[in-house]
Amino acid sequence: MKDELNYGYDTEKIKGIEILTIPSMDKRVVLNCFTTRNGGISKEPYQTLNLSLTRPCFNSFDVLQNYSILCNGLGIRKEEMVIVNFCHGDGIAIVDEKLGGNGLLYAFIPVNNKEELINLFRIVKYDVHPINELQRIAEKKPATPCRYIFQLSDLHFGAKSVDDKERRLKTLIKKQLSSIKQNDNVSFVITGDVVDSPNRRNQNKYLSLVDYIKEKSGNDPIRVYGNHDINNLGLSFAPNNQRIVNLTGDYPNIEVLEDVKVILLLFNSNTYGHLAEGEIGSAQMLEMGNKLDLIEDVDNYNLIAVLHHHLLPIEKPIFYDQQWYERIVPKHILERTLRLRDAREFIKWLHNRNVKIVLHGHKHIPVILEDDNMTIVGCGSSTGKVVHIEEGKTFMSYNLLKIQGNTVTCTQFAEEIYGTGVKNICTKVICL
Repeated sequence: MKDELNYGYDTEKIKGIEILTIPSMDKRVVLNCFTTRNGGISKEPYQTLNLSLTRPCFNSFDVLQNYSILCNGLGIRKEEMVIVNFCHGDGIAIVDEKLGGNGLLYAFIPVNNKEELINLFRIVKYDVHPINELQRIAEKKPATPCRYIFQLSDLHFGAKSVDDKERRLKTLIKKQLSSIKQNDNVSFVITGDVVDSPNRRNQNKYLSLVDYIKEKSGNDPIRVYGNHDINNLGLSFAPNNQRIVNLTGDYPNIEVLEDVKVILLLFNSNTYGHLAEGEIGSAQMLEMGNKLDLIEDVDNYNLIAVLHHHLLPIEKPIFYDQQWYERIVPKHILERTLRLRDAREFIKWLHNRNVKIVLHGHKHIPVILEDDNMTIVGCGSSTGKVVHIEEGKTFMSYNLLKIQGNTVTCTQFAEEIYGTGVKNICTKVICL
């Protein structure tokens, strides 16, 4: 049994040196350990592995020899070490390979509260160049402007199971926005099914959310249609509604985020299909190509496609219970009624256009998939319109994409127990 004082640590002996390691950090590429002052050659009143160069009456030869013993045991070179004269503080010291052997403190970031410490942890864990970003903070240089894409999906206003979720969603949005700096821009993107059926009452519920988003972010949300936005209960038995929307709608369209050199490609994936099927159609792909080719320096922009239907098969997560009809209809038949009919052709078009990221909804399951260096991000239901395997639970989810320079950090959040707050369920760093 582990000693209570060592809880969370593992004790190891390497070539006679006793050290403590943190198992949860072992997966990282950075060697980490804490010495226990045992395994060196120092004599009383010091413990054998005394590494202090500042205590009175220390034997410098013994201490330097202890460093040699430590480096030999850990497999590192003594001449590349950086020794920091720092004790019992609440800041972060930043060291890189350029300082090997200098024996000085490279950078120091004071930490004033828990939120600042969590932010530094996220930088180290998720940033592509964490040392550069930490050094910028230490030197108090201004940050590169960020643009956030706040993805919501499958709101289904009008459905009985989500009538009381609108207020909760607004609270979650407000709290998430409070974590974003005021000088950073935020674009809300809704990937379809804002209503359960297209009628005036349900539309007014959605417009109430639109007003709230505009008040908080300063902009109207960017929206694409879902099958429920066009057909009653999302089911098409004749393609009349799809044809009308396709002829009178504003798709395909583009939205340019000039500050981060990103273009959103907005598609209507409901141009044709039976039941809950979807289709992009060659006419839409052609017209989107025309729009892009009219942009003078389009190659200097990164492209993000936005649609409702999913492109790749999505496995059901462990929290997801079956609807009554899923127990009756065979899986392969049911999947055909939900598919994007021309997904294969559309994926080829996206690759040929060098689209880096795709945002979609439809399946009510948050997921991040890859297809030949293209990242496909699915959003769950932001009002929790799912049947949870545990009674009384939900899965209200949304995605937050942080665009900074040539890096996109995509984080998926979800609240599973009403009122307990969202948790980070997945983070992926995407290099554009």
